[in-house]
Amino acid sequence: MKAKQRVPALRGALPADLPANKAYCDRFSLRHAPLRRKITLKAPGIWAMSAKHLSFELFRIEAERLGLSLGKFVIPNPFGPGEEMRFTSYLAKEWAAGRTPTVATPVYIRDNIHVSLLALAYRCLCESLPQGPGFTRSAPSGYVESQGAFAHRVGREIGARTGRSCAIAEADQKDFPEPIFRTNAQAHPEWSEPAAWDALTEYYQSAFQL
Repeated sequence: MKAKQRVPALRGALPADLPANKAYCDRFSLRHAPLRRKITLKAPGIWAMSAKHLSFELFRIEAERLGLSLGKFVIPNPFGPGEEMRFTSYLAKEWAAGRTPTVATPVYIRDNIHVSLLALAYRCLCESLPQGPGFTRSAPSGYVESQGAFAHRVGREIGARTGRSCAIAEADQKDFPEPIFRTNAQAHPEWSEPAAWDALTEYYQSAFQL
């Protein structure tokens, strides 16, 4: 899912009475709850930094200046109802058409997280921010495994709910332009895994007539 698609779903999990001395930020703005006052940040001349790290440093500097508690939320690979048409949607679309999808990069180790768990972790971060100035980081983790193993997992879960044979083919991956491992490592809160897969199956049945 793109950032613009993720943020509304995550905000929907937040309580209405967020404390007034905590800062909540999406990718591009820092807001002071409950007034939701947008703060304009002045960028320092640190052009050697990556865009994401530079954005975080701007948030951190401004939060320290205002005496706010700042939380950083690290998102791995989200999937679930309303997702962008990428990996898991490709799998479902191929199964719906009676074809066997091929995983082009089965060796890569990635961290795929259901959006319902992602939203829950985001809410937990917001509710756990300290009352005083400080910094809290949350990097929720979902299914940490190879993309090939994850594709087979999706096939098992969707197949068990639809009665379809959701087979998977794996390419013989020889090129590795990206890091082999790219994951989060934080344990997730209590969460209903079967309900999450039920919701994803219903979404694919509606979107692709699976």
